[in-house]
Amino acid sequence: MCGMVWLLAAIGCSMSKPPLQSQSPSKIGYVETSKLMAGFSVAQNAREEFVTKQKEWDHHYKLLQESLAEANELMKAQYDSVSKAGKAALRDTIRKRNLAVQQYSEQVKSLAVEEEKQLMTPVIVDVQDFMTMWGKQHGYSLILGTIPGNILHADSSLNLTAQVLADLNARYSSGTPNKQNP
Repeated sequence: MCGMVWLLAAIGCSMSKPPLQSQSPSKIGYVETSKLMAGFSVAQNAREEFVTKQKEWDHHYKLLQESLAEANELMKAQYDSVSKAGKAALRDTIRKRNLAVQQYSEQVKSLAVEEEKQLMTPVIVDVQDFMTMWGKQHGYSLILGTIPGNILHADSSLNLTAQVLADLNARYSSGTPNKQNP
């Protein structure tokens, strides 16, 4: 019983005091992450570099596929007229070229994932560092990053995307951070 009285007294005391309030209301906003990354010049450059490499990989893949198609055509044209050893050689050529196409395809998939990670990780780190600095400089307590469907409704006045994107591009306009801009 004595413990219950003490608990009720503690609750009563805490209810009689106003809750601690910060000196200014919290500022909250959100940034549309996909738009930010699509409009960020450094991210655009990284994507362009990746696309250039992807085109090179695609070109090599196309050459391998053409080589396989040529081997298939050669086999169709010569198969009936060559010896058993010749037929075996034609089949072996097809098998090897098929294997080369498959191996290259798998290597490129793995390479593409690694290359994209290598190109985009520094960009993401730059954006995160910038957002921390920008949020502090503009007095934000919380800035959310969104993906489509993440925020179902928000007042458009909380959308900081355009302002952040402009400041981010201004800071990184030369490809390296400009320490004078926020």
